[in-house]
Amino acid sequence: MSKPHVIPSHYAPLQAQQYLLLPVLVPKKEDQSCEIKGWQAVAQAVMGYRHSVTGQPCQDAASAQTRLRPIVVNCDGAGSAKLSHFGSNALSQQLQRLFMTLEPLLAEWLDTKDVDTEQISERLASIIARHSKGIIKDIATHWQQPETAFRSTLLVAIMGKYHHFWLQIGDGYLLRRCEHDETHAWQVMVMPEKGEFANHTCFVDPALTMAHVQYGMASATEISGLAAMSDGAAERLMNLQYHTSAPLVERFASLLSQQSSHRVLFEFLSDPSVWGKTSGDDKSISMVVAPKANANEQ
Repeated sequence: MSKPHVIPSHYAPLQAQQYLLLPVLVPKKEDQSCEIKGWQAVAQAVMGYRHSVTGQPCQDAASAQTRLRPIVVNCDGAGSAKLSHFGSNALSQQLQRLFMTLEPLLAEWLDTKDVDTEQISERLASIIARHSKGIIKDIATHWQQPETAFRSTLLVAIMGKYHHFWLQIGDGYLLRRCEHDETHAWQVMVMPEKGEFANHTCFVDPALTMAHVQYGMASATEISGLAAMSDGAAERLMNLQYHTSAPLVERFASLLSQQSSHRVLFEFLSDPSVWGKTSGDDKSISMVVAPKANANEQ
């Protein structure tokens, strides 16, 4: 008799939830999964001058993809955690792989018009949060260090045909570009949980619970861009008093059709004339943008 498969403890809740999700895996004939075309992506993380002085590595990590659907992930490792740069990079890269694995679910949930957005957003947020804790646990086991040494914030935004999803753990900013709003084209999705400037934030670590996770789903109609940035980048790209975006955000969005967009963003985030009078924190931006001509087709 073969032995039963043993599921690691930090994946057990995810495995249990998969059985609950089976009914929604059956595609509806009237709403087949879509392919969202024409989007461009850029992501950069640059070390702040404060870290160059102290010898700390860049603790930010940023990724963006459009291969299956537009997705941004942005992570800011805790300054007090000596190995948080490993944690933020692991979250940024491995979550993108998770989303590729979850694509059948994402297609069913985000590309179908009539769904229970409250229930789905709760399920998706729970999967991401639990998997993120597993990523941190695995890397801590590999390095034989406490999990708190790798803790990081987490920002995620995922685009669909009818809905977009977002999740935020800790500080930083999640933005969406709304075509119908000419005054504030880039809108903040959710107010950050007490940021670094208040000397307190929450992280992906063993203490994380769903009470610390902010998430939601909303209509994708007239949404033509998603962006995530660390609080270091927000010092110049956001009005921190009113939580509105600066014109520079749209400037980068307009550059995404150019092959040099990654270089331009890197040079901006490295420019001492721009960041010389800031806190010197690391800066990172993840962005995906649709051509404006196609915005109303999404």
